[in-house]
Amino acid sequence: MGLGDLIFLIPMFPLAGFLLSGLAGGALGRRGVSLASCGLPVLSFLLAVGVVSRIAGSGATIEQDLGRWISAGLLEARFVLRADRLSAAMLLVVAGVGTLIHIYSTGYMRHDRGYARYFAFLNLFLGSMLLLVMAGDLLLMFAGWEMVGLCSYLLIGFWYEKDANARAGMKAFVFNRIGDLGFLVGIFLTYYAFGTFDSARIREIACTGGVTDPVTGLFRAVPADLSLVPLICLCLFVGATGKSAQIPLFVWLPDAMAGPTPVSALIHAATMVTAGIYMMARLSFLYAMTPEVMAVVATVGAATALLGAIAALTQTDIKKALACSTISQLGYMVLGCGAGAFSASIFHLVTHSFFKAALFLCAGLAIHALGGMQDMPGMGGLRRRMPWTYGAAAISALALAGIPPLSGFFSKDAILVGTLGRVMSDGPSPGDPGGFLAILYAGLYIAGTACEALTAFYAVRWVALVFLGEDRSAPATGMEAGGAVAVSVGAGASVARGSYEHGEGAGKEPATMLAPAVALAFLAAIGSTLAMIPAGGGLTGFLAGAVAGPVGGAAEPSAGANYFAAAASAAMACLGALAAWFVYIRRGHVPASVPAGGLRAVSFRLFHFDAVYDAAGAAVLRLARGLCLAVDRILLDGLLVREAFGGGARRLGEILRRTQTGTVNAYAALMVFGAILILVCLVLAPGGGP
Repeated sequence: MGLGDLIFLIPMFPLAGFLLSGLAGGALGRRGVSLASCGLPVLSFLLAVGVVSRIAGSGATIEQDLGRWISAGLLEARFVLRADRLSAAMLLVVAGVGTLIHIYSTGYMRHDRGYARYFAFLNLFLGSMLLLVMAGDLLLMFAGWEMVGLCSYLLIGFWYEKDANARAGMKAFVFNRIGDLGFLVGIFLTYYAFGTFDSARIREIACTGGVTDPVTGLFRAVPADLSLVPLICLCLFVGATGKSAQIPLFVWLPDAMAGPTPVSALIHAATMVTAGIYMMARLSFLYAMTPEVMAVVATVGAATALLGAIAALTQTDIKKALACSTISQLGYMVLGCGAGAFSASIFHLVTHSFFKAALFLCAGLAIHALGGMQDMPGMGGLRRRMPWTYGAAAISALALAGIPPLSGFFSKDAILVGTLGRVMSDGPSPGDPGGFLAILYAGLYIAGTACEALTAFYAVRWVALVFLGEDRSAPATGMEAGGAVAVSVGAGASVARGSYEHGEGAGKEPATMLAPAVALAFLAAIGSTLAMIPAGGGLTGFLAGAVAGPVGGAAEPSAGANYFAAAASAAMACLGALAAWFVYIRRGHVPASVPAGGLRAVSFRLFHFDAVYDAAGAAVLRLARGLCLAVDRILLDGLLVREAFGGGARRLGEILRRTQTGTVNAYAALMVFGAILILVCLVLAPGGGP
């Protein structure tokens, strides 16, 4: 039995952990649940390392066909798991970072009465994402896509006793279903255009016009409706805007902080939000055929990057600030996809998973130290009490800021260089006589570079408010309530609820929580170096062939252009970091927990997108209520019940009432007449009579 026969175990191990913790958690106990829920993902990671080593050595794609799972007429979908270079990179991120978060959770949730339920959901989350990454066709990818959405609902609303948490889970579920509708329509259109759900087969048909028989080696032309490709790409992008939190479907992500902090780390770093980026990279060959759609994708990505960065400048909740940062960084990745720099987007996805997971885990340690407080203006001074956490947070924040030589600088610079390549290639041409695309991508490049300064500003601000300055934390009181804990803090402070607020070890750095955070910070520091190992050409070279290369004849920027882009990125990042240092460290400015008004309040409330959705939802509900009342009162009660059915019933009743005379002789005569009529019918019927 070779490695290719075992790749099904990569998603199966976490799914087995889900069954063990979910069905036998009470019998296993906390220690047993911890061993099963953390040990099985470790096995997935080790197997993924073996798969990646084989792919890096041979370059071959590993595939396993587990049989047919859908068959309806000519439609057939097979349960195929496939690992290529793109899958390999994602497997290491999902399994590796996910395993570290599982280990962290054993300390974070150690007193929670829903311990087994939590790890069951966490294992299901990890297994679902691994299934999505390894899916060989779009239908199986959609199955993993929906399972990930279900797990986000279960984990965001994990502490469902609090109404706000349940609402946050429902909000994530609803907004993702909106995007998923577009994704599903795109899948059906893809099948209509190419006659298959298999992503490798779709790519072969789109690029060569047919398929090659793997047994005979003969090429067979397959007709495909390529005119549908722009619509397919737009529909698929709608799905990505929901899952990867792009404008206008990003509003669920900040509220997703209602779940336990390790869940936030898993959503933002290794699962869920990266699914949309992965899907576009997987189908990059389709996007490469539609420059106009790619321009739309890039524009949405750049706008989201700016919106998320501006919103992060004013957030005072320690986790919501990181959530807005994730929105911004996902915008960078989408910008890269829209610029045709798919490899650079995956590169940034990998580095982002390191530093963003580390930042969330450090946030959890800070929350642990302060008894559940999440309000940054009420923190400060944790550097002296938590030096290791401070070091991990500082390194990760500088990587997020894009300060060289940390990993975030190289991955974001790769995206901006890819955007610059589109500026250099999309000059005046027969298809674009006015050079509109060149102007557009030039503007997007400037926006992305400016966003570097904003990112560095809010990253340094986050570290300064949490770890530097004087200790501003007020005493917090933990009030145990049925195994979980509600925490009371000063006015204006956000409150977390979970097992860590029992007060034991407050201010300390538990090893099970600290070690994963430090490991991820280390990866954030050297992530760019690790990206140079595969195939000797960096991650972008490793992904060559798995994703589409530069599209539209994009020019390779010269050495001078590369140096210019790198210098501009570094300068903007340093400028933003210095500005934040001056405001929050040199001057010691502490913002209010809730901005009073003006532009800060607009940014704090994420540009009132929620208010717009609430107003639109209320208007739709009022309209629906009015229509329902009109249908009920006018159509049903009025025309149908009173007029049609009511009047008809009255008239029928009047006719039948006349037959009920109450005279016995009349009833007897009718009976005799009926009997004679029956006998006549029997005699006259064919074959009747004596």
